[in-house]
Amino acid sequence: LVEDDMLLAALTEMRVSEFGYDVAVVATGEEAVERATGAEIFDLVLMDIDLGSGIDGTVAAQRILARRMLPIVFLTSHAEEAMVKKVRGITRYGYVIKSSGDFVLQSSIEMALELYSAHCEIEVQLANLRESRERFDHSLDAVNDALWDYRPGEGRLIWNARYCALLGYA
Repeated sequence: LVEDDMLLAALTEMRVSEFGYDVAVVATGEEAVERATGAEIFDLVLMDIDLGSGIDGTVAAQRILARRMLPIVFLTSHAEEAMVKKVRGITRYGYVIKSSGDFVLQSSIEMALELYSAHCEIEVQLANLRESRERFDHSLDAVNDALWDYRPGEGRLIWNARYCALLGYA
């Protein structure tokens, strides 16, 4: 939890703890970056946007995400369009108004964790597909026969290096 107002931080920490989560509280964007990118493992960051002096929550979030992927939920008192636009370009998993109530906050945390888990699964599947494609391409190039395959439904033509060499192409 990144919150510069200590009273709000204590209240939010109590609320989130009641949801069953362990909470670490920091008061500045700089401290948030240091803790979130250090040796400790965090599952999620609840980030206030307006953090007083120093870097604000959007800059802290960008710095964290540049070094470590994890879900960030912006927890703020700002509902105006300009503030929402300020976080639009940042990978985020929610934008919660502080006065929304316990149900909204808990649901937003749960949804962010579920979305992040799904995102991680997709990343693993994409890595597996890339590896499979590399093995396939390597196998095609290792064959000494000229091979090509046209897939009309996909509009794709696949060929190996030997096929290109026979036709005189690089």
